[in-house]
Amino acid sequence: MKLFSFRNQPSANKILVTAKLCNLELDHEVVATKDFNDKGIDKLHPLRKVPCLKTEEGGIFGSDAVLRHFARLAPEMKLYGRNLM
Repeated sequence: MKLFSFRNQPSANKILVTAKLCNLELDHEVVATKDFNDKGIDKLHPLRKVPCLKTEEGGIFGSDAVLRHFARLAPEMKLYGRNLM
């Protein structure tokens, strides 16, 4: 998996911390807006925004969606929590 983000982007930082917590191997690339077409970000996110995650299945965009993906990949970490029922 590869994460594309701007430098020092808070939403990307929470993705990086969660990936580390879940012991997921994640490649991180800092990009500039002018590089979006060269890096293929225009194909990962319909609105050309970062952070976005490139996976074998396709792109996942939005930091909360990426975090949910990580929670599914590492269920032993119990990041989803439990409800009362």
